Formats: sequence, structure tokens, C-alpha cells
Amino acid sequence: MEIDRIDNNGHYEKGNLRFVTHIENNRNKQGTVLSHFSQKYWPYTRSVVIRKLSQGKSREEIIHDAKLAVLNKRKNWHIISARLDFMIYEMPDHITVLPYRTN
Repeated sequence: MEIDRIDNNGHYEKGNLRFVTHIENNRNKQGTVLSHFSQKYWPYTRSVVIRKLSQGKSREEIIHDAKLAVLNKRKNWHIISARLDFMIYEMPDHITVLPYRTN
């Protein structure tokens, strides 16, 4: 277990602390753009999805990029096409996709 601040802008003081697991603490960093990755929701690998989210792209823009990659027969377009065909387009509520935060 690790100590975490309830309000990240607050101090490490009584009333603003809680215990969380290491995994939960890592998900709570300011640089986190995706709370959970499952290939069935994305047309690209995890590293590509994280990079595109960090560039400020939305999930819809990432899917659009993938469709263009297939249309233009870019590198790995066969794999991207297969992922688009079998992908689940509606994200479940427990997966959080955040815009990139610069601070």
C-alpha cells in the first residue's frame, strides 16, 4: 500500500491522505491518458494509442486515422483493418480516456 493525496493540489496532511495500491497510484498520475487498455477497443497497439492520445487526439480521431491508414495502405494496414473489423466501438464506463495534460 502507498500513501496518496485525495486532493492532488493539497498538501500531505491529515484529512487529505489515503492508502491505495501501487497500481491505483500509478493510474492517478497527471500524465495518465488511459486508465485501462484492452485491444478490443482500439485499432492500434497500446503504445501507438498512448502516443496519439498524448498528442491530443481523441478516440474518434484515432479511429479515423486508422481508417485512413487502411485506405492509403500504409504500413501494417492489413492488421489495422482486421482490428477495425473486430473492434468494439462503444467504450465501457469503467475505462477513462483523458486528454493529455501538460502539467
